[in-house]
Amino acid sequence: MTESVLRLKFAHPKYWLVWLGFALWWLLVKLPLRAQTAIANALGDLTWLLRTNRVRVAERNLQLCFPEWSREKLDRVLRTNMRNTVMGFFETGISWWWPTRRILRHVDFEGQEVLDELGEQGAILMGYHFTCLEIAGAVMSTRCPLDMVYRPHDNDLYDYFQRRGRTSNGNKRGDGMQPSQLLDRADLRGQVRALKQGRVLWSAFDQDAGKQKGIFVPYFGIPASTHTAFSNIARLAGVPAITLIMFRRANGRYCIQVQPPVADFPTDNPELDARRYNEIGEQLVRQNPEDYLWVHRRFKTHPQGTPDRYQGI
Repeated sequence: MTESVLRLKFAHPKYWLVWLGFALWWLLVKLPLRAQTAIANALGDLTWLLRTNRVRVAERNLQLCFPEWSREKLDRVLRTNMRNTVMGFFETGISWWWPTRRILRHVDFEGQEVLDELGEQGAILMGYHFTCLEIAGAVMSTRCPLDMVYRPHDNDLYDYFQRRGRTSNGNKRGDGMQPSQLLDRADLRGQVRALKQGRVLWSAFDQDAGKQKGIFVPYFGIPASTHTAFSNIARLAGVPAITLIMFRRANGRYCIQVQPPVADFPTDNPELDARRYNEIGEQLVRQNPEDYLWVHRRFKTHPQGTPDRYQGI
């Protein structure tokens, strides 16, 4: 649709509350980062104290993945994780509406040489759902010809802002490359095409894949329904896989790291690749468990005959 048609469509009264929400969100992210962090911490603490459904899901995930933790450590990590999860909401707005140069002032980036060594070759950028994911996307789109795989939002206006926000930084590269674009996760041909054109394709496949699209491989020792599409796409395009790491430092700065290509990946065995993907993700999560998106029901799909791991939540 053209911009004029979209403006007419989104003027409909059914979108007015959504517009109000976005207006308030936009105003909040105009605050200094320190102020936003303070608000996020307060809201995260409140969420933790209220033991909402999402908090109980995160708690169950931590219990499943770290059974050796004491109750004291689990509560400490859970509370910090709720703060970081709420902060992820603010960071989404930051990545969409802050000037790129302002974002980069708060970021330490490592691994540009890995991207440079790709030359004109494309690559799968294996991501994981850490809470500062949107900041990482904004930064990566200024560092390489990045395209992102995403699920379109059910609300058309939200999806409009999401598409504009997630591609805005990549559209300012100024190096003659095709601007960043979002690719529907169901558009496998489009993803292969982008990789063959020398693009870096960022995908995060560490969420529950369901019964139809996933296979069960271990994640923290638990059979988890895991996607195999990323392995098939990399193999069809003939490109390597590199890993993206993101976390918050103790001083409040963001660290974004790109790791060298994963050895012997992809293979001709999707199950082996899925295991490798989960192993890498588990290593990263163990390093920074406070920053992972634990509120997702990662183990929702379970093998037949095994109990529901979220029963009672």
